[in-house]
Amino acid sequence: MQKGGMASDRRTLLADAALGVLADEGVRGLTHRAVDRRAAMPPGTTSAYFRTRAALLTALVTRLVHLDQGELHLMAEALPPLRTVEEFVDGMALLVRQRLTGEGAAARSPATPAPSKACVTPSCARSSCPARTRAAKPSGCSSPRTA
Repeated sequence: MQKGGMASDRRTLLADAALGVLADEGVRGLTHRAVDRRAAMPPGTTSAYFRTRAALLTALVTRLVHLDQGELHLMAEALPPLRTVEEFVDGMALLVRQRLTGEGAAARSPATPAPSKACVTPSCARSSCPARTRAAKPSGCSSPRTA
């Protein structure tokens, strides 16, 4: 495996560990050391990859968005081909219901906030709402000041 691939895998492992720490211990428990312990890595590993708490939070939110997008993609693939507006509306309603009730492939832990609610910095908000512009915000995306 190439060195860049190993770093990417390590970052993913650390972001997944950070999600687990956040779910189990809350925001106050989310520290570089706690992530190191959760990921079974030597002390200082998380800090080497994510120097600041903001960098760690951004990685966590980016990973959560990636997981959510993958889950939604799998759910959408399971739908039959949609031929009419009514079928489209029914399909969207099914996706929303599955998402909200946890019937999807990987139900989010109740302790893990939705990406837009976890953001406290503008860069973190951009990770969870990449299509945001000054003129319009996608539904579900809130201002970093109100998240």
